[in-house]
Amino acid sequence: MSDTTALLPTLNEAVTVADVVDGLRDEGFDDVLVMDGGSTDGTPQLARDAGAHVEVQTGAGKGQAVREAMRDHIDAEYVVMLDADGTYDPADAHRLLNPLRAGEANHAIGERLDASNASAWPPHRYLGNLAFEAMFEFRRGERWDILSGYRAWTQDAWDAMGVDADGWGIETALAREALETSGVETAVVPVSYAPRPDGSESKLSPLVAVPEILSEM
Repeated sequence: MSDTTALLPTLNEAVTVADVVDGLRDEGFDDVLVMDGGSTDGTPQLARDAGAHVEVQTGAGKGQAVREAMRDHIDAEYVVMLDADGTYDPADAHRLLNPLRAGEANHAIGERLDASNASAWPPHRYLGNLAFEAMFEFRRGERWDILSGYRAWTQDAWDAMGVDADGWGIETALAREALETSGVETAVVPVSYAPRPDGSESKLSPLVAVPEILSEM
């Protein structure tokens, strides 16, 4: 798919990154970009060996990695972003891109919070995600899975939204800007969600992430 880049922001995902890159390439995504945040476990080389193009971000934070990728390294018409931790199914990328290709939307959110996915989280994390979803609905009027890391957008929509978040609030900022930006239409697409594989650990610190997320609502 020469018109699409699959974007993987990474930090110490050696356990899973090769499988995710392999999965994306098996789905026809030849342009896989890994934006690495300074991994010390060999993630960049494992990603290269699997066929990804790897860049090391010059700043810090997931949001900064995404913004740098869009500014300096991605020219494709469509971008699909997912975490490299093995929780998302690369096959679902097509489902997010379909409404964009059909002209029905130019930003898509992968909805994880269906009850069938509940067992993928510890209960407190699942309930926490639901709480953030409800807070966003109260503030913005749309009940979206704002913390989902599975997204797709067009280059034009990204440019119009002007997202400036540097940290863990990047997904929330995308959702907010999608609502506030004229001409941006969002599709909500159910996706599967799996537990992290053994040996894979979350990098999210609630003490850091929660204030960043709330500030972007």
